[in-house]
Amino acid sequence: MNTVLSGLVGTTTLIYLDDIIIWGVSLEIHNQRLIEVFGRLRVQSLKLEPDKCEFLWKDIYFLGYKITADGVIHGRERGCVYKKITQCRLTRES
Repeated sequence: MNTVLSGLVGTTTLIYLDDIIIWGVSLEIHNQRLIEVFGRLRVQSLKLEPDKCEFLWKDIYFLGYKITADGVIHGRERGCVYKKITQCRLTRES
C-alpha cells in the first residue's frame, strides 16, 4: 500500500495495513485527494469493500490517536494501554 500511495503518505493520507485515511482542510481538497487515491488504487487493480468504507468524518480514533481538525492528540485507548503496562511492570519488579 505504501508503494501504491507513495508521495501521499504523511502529507495527504495515513496508512496502516489495509486502512487508508484521507484528510483535507476543505471538502473540495478532500474530494481531490480522494480521487487521487482512487485513481492509484484503480491503476494497481486494487478494490475497496464498500461496506467497510466510511466518509466525511469530523474526527476519528486511529491506532490509539484521536485525529481532528485541530490536529492529532493521544486517544483514551493509548492511555489505558500505557497504564496496564506500567501496572504489570510494577507488579513484576516488586
